[in-house]
Amino acid sequence: VLITVLASTLSIVYGTKWLAVLGLIGGFFTPVLLSTGQDNQMVLMTYMTILNLGLLGVAFYKRWDLLNILGFVFTYILYAGWFYQHYAESKFWPAIIFLNGFYFIYCIIPFIYQFFRIESEKIKGFLIIIPNSFIAFGFSYFMIKEYFSLEWVSVITILYAVVFLLMATYLYRQGKYHLEAFVILLAKATLFLIITIPIIFSKHCITIFWAAQALTLLWMGIRLDRRSLIGSSYFLFGVTMGKFLVYDYETVFKFNSGYFYITDSYTYLLIERLITSAFLLTAFYISAHMAKKASLKVLSSSKDTVSLTTEDSSVIFAVWGILLFVVLNIETSSFFHDYLLAARFAAISVLWTLFSVGLMIKGFQDNNSMVRKVSLGLFLATIIKVFLFDMSNISTPYRIVSFIILGMILVSTSYLYHKFKDKIIDAIASPDKKE
Repeated sequence: VLITVLASTLSIVYGTKWLAVLGLIGGFFTPVLLSTGQDNQMVLMTYMTILNLGLLGVAFYKRWDLLNILGFVFTYILYAGWFYQHYAESKFWPAIIFLNGFYFIYCIIPFIYQFFRIESEKIKGFLIIIPNSFIAFGFSYFMIKEYFSLEWVSVITILYAVVFLLMATYLYRQGKYHLEAFVILLAKATLFLIITIPIIFSKHCITIFWAAQALTLLWMGIRLDRRSLIGSSYFLFGVTMGKFLVYDYETVFKFNSGYFYITDSYTYLLIERLITSAFLLTAFYISAHMAKKASLKVLSSSKDTVSLTTEDSSVIFAVWGILLFVVLNIETSSFFHDYLLAARFAAISVLWTLFSVGLMIKGFQDNNSMVRKVSLGLFLATIIKVFLFDMSNISTPYRIVSFIILGMILVSTSYLYHKFKDKIIDAIASPDKKE
């Protein structure tokens, strides 16, 4: 121990990094060399804490990334070795307290030497916070889940999120000099909040919170001009939509995808189902408008030719339209399955037709040929469905109604094309629009 202290002191005095590295390695090998194979938890953990606090002191004077990385690696190797050989539930409290003590030390070390000794340097050493968080959380998750229950793990995730938010708040007040570190801290806080939600809540509530957090990530990414945050938002939106369509409908709301209806009756969790659907659709709609206002092109594969890139808002609006179409089909089919089974297929055909009309009107308003083509494609699918499927599966009165509505809407669509033909021709003739 004295040799370790002497080596560390001399390394500071003479500015010799490798002398400090040798002292650090010797310090961490001391418990291994003196080990008798018996557990001495308090002595070992206290010794490791003192050694790491020494590193915290060096952080005030030197900015040696290698020293911090080695200390981090050796600390968790020693802890993992002790945990594997000697941990038991009776040792829970000392183990969890010392573990999170190490966690906070390796959160504070890069924070100190990055922000108390201001230099125009990259934040390479600051990235140690990321593996530090995951390793500490992994051990904490296992111990808390075994000692209490899964819900109590949320105490750790919320604590970690609060720590990162406090650090991010401090950096925000310092100005844009620390913008990269601020983004990292904010992303970590958001990540642990995302992890907290499925631990505390269950079922459809997770979908609502994940959609809200995805929207928040997008807002932060736009405000900070960070493509990484915007990309993370899109990824979380995709995960949220996948969970909603695949897991929530079939497992939570008891939707039978084979026969397209709610097995426990249409009213089963009806309010929860509608709230979740409405919230997710609203989040997608707002995000599309935010992306349009900011002219985002993160999803575009082309980065050089601006004229050929597609704005993210177009993609998000398309996904929103698909999600809305799926939700309306599920709700319509389930409702008519329970209350008017004979008209179910006709009702779906009418829904497809009305949806096509909405797309057509939107296509004319925005002079968007792609939307109009999608509308015509859905019209065609509806006609095929009516002639090949509905005629043999629905009774005569509903079949007549289906044909009448379809015919009226086709005539209306023809009228719209005739009325706006000059506008369409002008758009095609325009070089910019054509490109």
